[in-house]
Amino acid sequence: MNAMKPDGTCPAAAVTRSPRAASGDQSFDDRAQEFRDRIYGSDKGTIRLEALRQDFQEILTAFPEGDSLRVLDAGGGFAPFSRELALLGHQVMVTDISAEMLEIGRRETGELSFPGAGGISFIPGALQDLPGIFPGRQFDIVMCHAVLEWLEDPFSALPVLAGLVREGGFLSLMVYSRPALLFKSLIVGNYRYLENGMRPLRRKSKMRLTPPHPQDPREIREALKPLGFPATVLSGIRVFHDYMARYHLAEIPAEEILSWELKMRRNPDFAHLGRYAHIFGKKV
Repeated sequence: MNAMKPDGTCPAAAVTRSPRAASGDQSFDDRAQEFRDRIYGSDKGTIRLEALRQDFQEILTAFPEGDSLRVLDAGGGFAPFSRELALLGHQVMVTDISAEMLEIGRRETGELSFPGAGGISFIPGALQDLPGIFPGRQFDIVMCHAVLEWLEDPFSALPVLAGLVREGGFLSLMVYSRPALLFKSLIVGNYRYLENGMRPLRRKSKMRLTPPHPQDPREIREALKPLGFPATVLSGIRVFHDYMARYHLAEIPAEEILSWELKMRRNPDFAHLGRYAHIFGKKV
């Protein structure tokens, strides 16, 4: 096992510390492999990752070329996107409350070689504990992707995340969209779910990977304004894919669908329909 350097970086994957989550926050310890296979082993995951790659091209060009950036991936699990940043030479810290998710990440990155100062560290820890895990530290980029909707109190996490971004740095949030979930539920006639306050009707059901606290991207963007992010960008992720009929998904080449997803992700008429919303902005 590799220990972290005094500045918190590590040239290879590492796992340290113990997590302490809030009482209502959810861990994927019992569903890590299922989550990996169902989300990232599908066309849905491909669209999600490619949309992030496109958006991060804009984020990374805001920094001097060649800089090795300090990146925090809060709730990053097995780090499917963070490892790409580490392979570009950036120093990435991945935190999560799920030891199983972190172990998958450590195992999958253990044989990778990172250029320059690049590296990735896996650190057990709850989002609420991040200021204590990294006392006095700030990062060039703080990511928190598909985490807020699993927290008991999502909005309390925003000041924590914003405080970890240095002035001139970027915050990148990805949230499961409540308006999109509402729209999908209306399309498929899932009215009992809506009548139940958009909460699963049964504990064990096909919806068990549906986050319990989907968020309205408009509310997130408003809440970020007083925290140092007056202007943010919204990209919809899967703005039409998840609404397509199965026979269309089977007939149309996945590459064609992906191309149109990327074209439409910023269209103001469709971005809010994305099953996920990627919200990012520069701290001023």
